[in-house]
Amino acid sequence: MSTAHSLKVENKPMLFSYDIDTEQKIIEKWVFDNQRYSRRDLNMEAKLLLTLASDFIDIINSKNLNQTQIDNLEVAIKDGASGVWEKAINRLGL
Repeated sequence: MSTAHSLKVENKPMLFSYDIDTEQKIIEKWVFDNQRYSRRDLNMEAKLLLTLASDFIDIINSKNLNQTQIDNLEVAIKDGASGVWEKAINRLGL
């Protein structure tokens, strides 16, 4: 059974994530089963998305954003395929 992580602050959007195992299953299915997904380095794309998911859970739980997490977002935005940089921009916006 999966667990969820969420954070709601007044006048801000809610941050939500499933547990890391569930997030990993979603990422792997999306990256490796999606025929429309980028055919670049799928393992790298999955790794970038998993890093973002893990960082997002840490941010929700700690209520803090650190430089490493910002750096990971930057890498995903610069180096990721469209599905990766779009997810990174979305998470950065939240």
